[in-house]
Amino acid sequence: GFLNITEASCVAHVPFPVKIDNLNGRLEIIRERLSFESIHGKVGKGTIQMNGELYMEGLRPLRGRLEWKGEGIEVRFPDGFSTVNRVDLTFRLLDKKGDIRGVIRMDEGLYSREIDLDNLLSFLEQKAESTVTPAGRKTDGNGNDEWLFLDLQMETVNPVQVEMKLLRGEATGVLHLRGPVSKPTLTGRFSMEEGAIFYRGQTFELTHGTVGFFNPRVIEPNFDFAAKTDISGFDRDGRLRDYEIGLVATGVPSKFKLDLLSSPPLSQPDIISLLNWGAVGGNVFGSGGGMSPVEATFLLTGDLKGKLESGVQDITGFDRVIINPSTVSNTGETSPSVQIDKNLGERLSLSASSPILSGEESEVTLRYRVLDMFSIVGGQEGDQDYGFDLDFKFEIPE
Repeated sequence: GFLNITEASCVAHVPFPVKIDNLNGRLEIIRERLSFESIHGKVGKGTIQMNGELYMEGLRPLRGRLEWKGEGIEVRFPDGFSTVNRVDLTFRLLDKKGDIRGVIRMDEGLYSREIDLDNLLSFLEQKAESTVTPAGRKTDGNGNDEWLFLDLQMETVNPVQVEMKLLRGEATGVLHLRGPVSKPTLTGRFSMEEGAIFYRGQTFELTHGTVGFFNPRVIEPNFDFAAKTDISGFDRDGRLRDYEIGLVATGVPSKFKLDLLSSPPLSQPDIISLLNWGAVGGNVFGSGGGMSPVEATFLLTGDLKGKLESGVQDITGFDRVIINPSTVSNTGETSPSVQIDKNLGERLSLSASSPILSGEESEVTLRYRVLDMFSIVGGQEGDQDYGFDLDFKFEIPE
């Protein structure tokens, strides 16, 4: 006989839940064989289609093959990661053992988490605690070996957008998800050719960045990032100098290491002082015995900046809010400032910065990205008229 399927729905767990709605098609039943003909449905805004056949032993499938093809499939897994995908998958079943193989191509992707360097270590500690090394074989709860396994390759067609409080940029790569469906492992690598790391109100230009998955037993990210920025600040003699600061982050969540380097060379405490307060060592609070209102504001913004930034961002809806404890102006004046960023469209963004307890003017910058390597930038400082610049970016092959 046959069974017509109309407007049905189901949820598949592979290993994350995928809800399929508006299922339609035809199921033919010929003795022990089930034949699926053009079963199609919707996954979010995407579509999926299935064909194939299964041979049954009573009510339990014994062997067979099913094929899925889909476009625009939206997946939100793991936390903070959402993708729109094309899928070409095959399910094979033999002797009551099954596997799902194929390729998932990510046409769109976004990774968004509220993580900065101030709370990164606690985030990594949580990840390390949640990483459990599986031992032995998995069972289905009835003492039987787990029957369903994954062998999926995931690759980016277009770069994945990374939008974090800590890091922004674009990532590309290929990952391989394999193993039992209840506890798969992940191998492969994502790379970032360009981007920025944000710390203490400073923007570090990314020189290279990768997140690799090399452990064949557990899903364990391995970080390798390097970035640099130029900053002006006061040295120990009270002179205003230019420094190049390098930031290097490497390791897995359980053994993560963060280093700061500088040219001219400074110790790491002096680098942190320079980033936080705009001065090295003893010049942070000058030679006087008291503490000025500006210096008190430094301490306030240094202690509370993370909570204030998140709270203001949630209330206002800005994409990024930064309380910078130390901004050095063109005249050498050091003062705290507040910066807000907002994406107004796919290519248009707005940035505004205003000093605190200072006579310096506020700045507003409007950037329109015409091409990946060409942008039009408009800016205004204080009450002055707007000025426009053309921003070109060139890559020189190594």
